[in-house]
Amino acid sequence: MSTNRVRASLGNSEPLRFTLGKSVLESTQGINDIAASVSEQSVASTEIARNVEKIAQMSEENYASVQTNTRDVMQLDKLARELQDAVSKFKV
Repeated sequence: MSTNRVRASLGNSEPLRFTLGKSVLESTQGINDIAASVSEQSVASTEIARNVEKIAQMSEENYASVQTNTRDVMQLDKLARELQDAVSKFKV
């Protein structure tokens, strides 16, 4: 009788094994999907960091240009005042 019970139990366990196997496959697929998403996000984060660095570099270059332009404007203003002073000495 014991053998019959074991056979009966094994016969009943087939749907359970199928369900468990299916669940394991679905879980594995879910984990693989998450891993792929994390990988994509890592690539996107790296690209964002690279672009932020480019923007920072461009900002520094822009600041240097503004400084140069400011110096040049001040030089032109000085020259204009000197020219105006020199011209004011002449009478027409």
